[in-house]
Amino acid sequence: RRSAVQILADRRSAVQTAANPPRVPGRRPCASRACVLRRGVAVCGVSPGAGRGRGLDLPLLWVLGLAAFSGALAIRASDPVVPLIARDFSVGLTTAALISSAYALPYALGQPILGPIGDAVGKTAVMRACLAVAAVAMGAAALAPTYETLFAARMAAGVAGGGVIPVALAIIGDRFQLEERQVALARVLFAAVTGQLLGSVGSGLIGERF
Repeated sequence: RRSAVQILADRRSAVQTAANPPRVPGRRPCASRACVLRRGVAVCGVSPGAGRGRGLDLPLLWVLGLAAFSGALAIRASDPVVPLIARDFSVGLTTAALISSAYALPYALGQPILGPIGDAVGKTAVMRACLAVAAVAMGAAALAPTYETLFAARMAAGVAGGGVIPVALAIIGDRFQLEERQVALARVLFAAVTGQLLGSVGSGLIGERF
């Protein structure tokens, strides 16, 4: 049997170890002291993204930002060219204006669906599929011979584009440390807003000149 003096000595040693935890190779010291003793070593309760290197993962952030930019680029792109669509396809202005809703509505409805699918089958795979489908659909929309083809292509592009933002945000939650996430989220959302603005301005300029 252990004596009371030995028990007190062991408890004092455990408290001292928690207050001054030994450094574990490859892991930064804990700033919050929310540590747990595991086999005599204090292990910090860090987030899943911790310990992967200091600083933002700029290549990944650029990829996510460009994906968000491209997904949002076509949301308002058709607004300035509605009169041109009505003229080229010989439809009324009201009918031509539905091209904007053909992208925006599936874009909004696709987000709560494709986000959970990304969690289930893999976020990277869903992101690649969304970008590929959106690129093909927008190419088909640019070469559409009829109004119906243009409308269908815009709907397909909207569904695919709607999966980009939620999956990108989920990837940020997985791959960036807790203290880096706010900066990463802000930059990706800034890219998405910029895509909406430039899509509208750019399509208007192109429509006027060509």
